[in-house]
Amino acid sequence: MPFAAIDLPLIKLIVKVGVPLMLVLFGVCYGLFQWMYSQVSPQRGALVASARAKSLRSQGDLTAALREINKAVELDPQNPEHYYDRGMVHREREDDTSAWADFTQTIQLNPTDGVAHFMRGIISHKREQFREAVTHFTEAIRLLPDNANFYFCRGLSWKPLGEPELALQDFTQAIELDPKLVSARKNRSQIYSARGDFREALTDHNQIIDANPKDSSARNRRGILWYQLRNYSRAIEDYTAAIQQEPESSTYYSNRGYSRRDTGDIEGSLADFQESLRLDPRNTHALSGRAGLWVKIGRGREALADAEQTCQIDLPEGQAIRGLVRISLGQFDAGFRDLKEYQRRNPNDASAANRIAWMRASLADPGARNSEEALHYARMVCEMTNWKIPSWLDTMAAALADAGRMDEAVKLQRQVVEMLGDNSSEYQQRLDLYLSGRPHRKEYAQL
Repeated sequence: MPFAAIDLPLIKLIVKVGVPLMLVLFGVCYGLFQWMYSQVSPQRGALVASARAKSLRSQGDLTAALREINKAVELDPQNPEHYYDRGMVHREREDDTSAWADFTQTIQLNPTDGVAHFMRGIISHKREQFREAVTHFTEAIRLLPDNANFYFCRGLSWKPLGEPELALQDFTQAIELDPKLVSARKNRSQIYSARGDFREALTDHNQIIDANPKDSSARNRRGILWYQLRNYSRAIEDYTAAIQQEPESSTYYSNRGYSRRDTGDIEGSLADFQESLRLDPRNTHALSGRAGLWVKIGRGREALADAEQTCQIDLPEGQAIRGLVRISLGQFDAGFRDLKEYQRRNPNDASAANRIAWMRASLADPGARNSEEALHYARMVCEMTNWKIPSWLDTMAAALADAGRMDEAVKLQRQVVEMLGDNSSEYQQRLDLYLSGRPHRKEYAQL
């Protein structure tokens, strides 16, 4: 079409109507862009602040980290991760109240956050609110059932609630999920040891030492287990290895002294107790061991002197040692008076009550036995542990047998044997005694 033929009125109409329309459309688009940017920009800013907070936290600058994570929460208050991150900063600042509030807010925004439930359990455990801790750990496990640490921590909360079997189950599950979780093996071993299942405890400690052969404390603990199993030569091997790794440990020398004493190595035992006391003159365990050594070789005066020295360092523990020394010397009334006073001062020490019950029920000398007291203290220790620890039930059975209640003793001892399974040979021997109508008797055991 020739230039001269263009429809000028049409062009004027387009300009008159189209340009304003374009301006309106541009304004709408610009407003929409501003709205979208207002929504995206705070979230992006929150992510930037959160990243800075994490970096500062890893550097140990918790004050600056808290400042940055506060910005993230302000910019994006509906993001549960920011509250969780702030809760972790509060935890490291030892502000558990603020941490609890943030973990709670995390759960309110995201109820399926298992780690936030776990952290509330950690805080409850620290506050010694163990029942509440179990509840939080259980919820965390429900949400994340393959996390070994969740089971381990719930096990730790079961222990002070007097639920060793539930704790044992959790430690076992933690180990199945993570066989390298040494802390779970250590705690499971403690439960096995407390109930007299020393071979199972030994299996755990073998694994712990295999994982870290230079762990002197694990060597020492395994030595204690060998000692409990009366394998004194293996105990001495472990104590010696621990001493080589940590030669300034008074405890390791003391422990080896006990094993050497019970193998008849009087000179080696005395040398170990002397070295232990040189390293730590206030080591009451070494003083007790040396007192027992003096008793064994007929030096009662020296034994009582060590017991009296222990009383000066720690009166309650000294009373326990002095009581044992007096009993070993045939001074039964004075000895049990000391042991009962120690137990009175330490009412939560199950082993103290068990020791009185065991000796009152089973010592060979009639002057040492007292059926009424044996039953009283045996019942006390069993009630303290919810009748779930085989070695304590074994004591109760001995007290029942001493009192002539053989049918009850047999029934309870059978329960002990069943609980311990393959590790019950010693307990089976006592069951055989009770089945024959005879109580358990023994000469005074060394301290």
